[in-house]
Amino acid sequence: MRLHLGKTPGDLVTAARMEYVAKELRLTSKSILEIGFDCGYAKPSRFFEVFRRYYGTSPLRYRKQQQLVV
Repeated sequence: MRLHLGKTPGDLVTAARMEYVAKELRLTSKSILEIGFDCGYAKPSRFFEVFRRYYGTSPLRYRKQQQLVV
């Protein structure tokens, strides 16, 4: 997979999870922890770590920034 797509299966799963999280943060009022649990993160600390690495900000800041855009 890495040879053809340049990504590992784990990278693809993480990207799909983060797209789901971003959509949920923009479009719902679910709690951030609930969204993290919904997309498969059992530990909030791991969810926040991956989100910050992927988007460069916390889920709360991302949600607030997106609300300002709308």
